[in-house]
Amino acid sequence: FVDKYFSEEELLFVERERSRNYRIYFSKGIQILFDRKGAFIEMISKKKGLPEALFELLPRRAVEYVQTNYPDQKLMRLAKKSYGYKIRLGKPNEVNLSFSRVGALVDDEFME
Repeated sequence: FVDKYFSEEELLFVERERSRNYRIYFSKGIQILFDRKGAFIEMISKKKGLPEALFELLPRRAVEYVQTNYPDQKLMRLAKKSYGYKIRLGKPNEVNLSFSRVGALVDDEFME
C-alpha cells in the first residue's frame, strides 16, 4: 500500500498505538493510520494534499461527484467509516464530503 501510493514520500517513522493500530508519518506532513490487520483507516495531509491515485479507493460515483463539483480541490483527508467514506478537500476552500459504501453522497459541507 505504501509502495503503491506513497513511493515518492520520505518515510519518517512508524508508531504502534495502544489500540494496536499503526500510524505512519512521512516528512511532508502526511500520516496514514492502519488497523492491526493492515487495512487503512485514515490518511491525512497537513500541507500539500494526498496523491490523486488514492481516488481509486473510492467508489466511482464518489469520484465522479468530486470531479464534477470540486475539480480543482486537493484531497487532504480520506477516512473509512462504518457507513462508507469521509473525505476533506482543501485549497482554496475546505469541503467535507461523506459518501456511502456505494458512492452515494451522504453530506456535502462547504466551509469558508
